[in-house]
Amino acid sequence: MPSQRILDRRADISYQGEWWRVLGRVQSYQSVDETLLPRQVPYAILPQFLFQTLFRERNRTLNYSLRAETVYFDHSERVNGNRTDILGSINYPMRTAGAF
Repeated sequence: MPSQRILDRRADISYQGEWWRVLGRVQSYQSVDETLLPRQVPYAILPQFLFQTLFRERNRTLNYSLRAETVYFDHSERVNGNRTDILGSINYPMRTAGAF
């Protein structure tokens, strides 16, 4: 069995409505190996927020969805920064018994 050199510490809170989901997360790591340099420990996520729609896709109807996430990465020895992703989509599926 491989040894565990870095321990994951994470707390999530989530809520889901009828057509959407929200997630909040904080995550950090603890080194239990004294030979690891501080630069070798992964970035902490302080915090992460995710929003996602859960609309059911329907045939021959205009469908849309959205996924948005923002994260702040923190590290004592490296560059810190934010990342924000927004992904929206619109589609119009045309499915039949013999084609899609």
